[in-house]
Amino acid sequence: MRKNNKNTPTILLASALILVTAILTVVLVLFISGNKYKVEKGAVVVTIDGTKIYENQFRFFSTLLLEQENAQYRLEEESDLTALNDTLKKDALDFAKEYIYRLREAKAAKVTLTKQELADLEKTFQTEYDAQKKVGTRILKGDRYYDYYYGLTKKQYTQFWKDWAIIEKYNAQREESADTSTDNQERAYEEYKDYLAGCNATVLTISLKDLTDEQKKEKIQLAQELAQNVRSGGDMVALIKKHCTDESILECDGAVRITKLMQASFEKIYDWSVEATAGDVSVIEMDKEVYVIRADSFATFDTLKGSDEMLKWTRFFCVQEEDAKLLQSNKYAVNINTNNYADVDLTSLIERAIASWQ
Repeated sequence: MRKNNKNTPTILLASALILVTAILTVVLVLFISGNKYKVEKGAVVVTIDGTKIYENQFRFFSTLLLEQENAQYRLEEESDLTALNDTLKKDALDFAKEYIYRLREAKAAKVTLTKQELADLEKTFQTEYDAQKKVGTRILKGDRYYDYYYGLTKKQYTQFWKDWAIIEKYNAQREESADTSTDNQERAYEEYKDYLAGCNATVLTISLKDLTDEQKKEKIQLAQELAQNVRSGGDMVALIKKHCTDESILECDGAVRITKLMQASFEKIYDWSVEATAGDVSVIEMDKEVYVIRADSFATFDTLKGSDEMLKWTRFFCVQEEDAKLLQSNKYAVNINTNNYADVDLTSLIERAIASWQ
């Protein structure tokens, strides 16, 4: 089970466009492990305020979108590759527009990176290169390295992350001055309710993968015994540390918020959480794991109002609302090359993402 990050907003627009908002993510899952990714760099898909976005950049944006947890839920809900391809292309186009729009706004506000911030980025690029440059007996250099892992030139890759750092710095300034009134908190809660509302639970998972039927019965019996231990007042965190087989759950001592966003992937658990009351402890068996789950409390607007978590989401909401209005305006010219856009096929990226998530 993937833990739900309750503190850092990760969505950018109500249209479900997902971007990288928290940290500079420089190692892309879809391109590592020596998988050569061939790209066509020449086709211009869209021109935004005079900036040309080439097909390889467009595909790179798509991989960023596919890395987001929201994308996994979408991939699990939709099996039609054509529909997924069409949706991802639209999201990547929105990504490109938002990237350039917000970069223009940041520069108009005279937001720049300090020498130290630029040095830190260069250090990150170098650290990444040193860790990945060797493929078999070869040492990848220059554009060959960036093409191999990201389908980009060195200039495209490094410039994107420098631009993104400027955008993030600009956003941070805007969030500091955002209106976090109760009214805006409530609007933010309603906008992101699927991420915020839910059951705060403590979860212990035991893997059933690759076990015989008899071994599975033993693990399920163990889960029942652990659940009874918890009902009798046992220390569930201690039990998690001893018996849990899920690293992500171990990292957070079993603390998970079960939200509507998780319904598609964990339907049994979500359905249980909707009916549960605080203190309930149950064992839920799924195909590959058995779960011991305790309902601790429930996140609603009343419980979240004024909390650091709700204030973060509210600041985030205010900035995204401003950006949504900007994107709907005609402030910057957008010229789509309809033929090149139609020719973009992202199904190979989608298939690779599905395999990676699984």
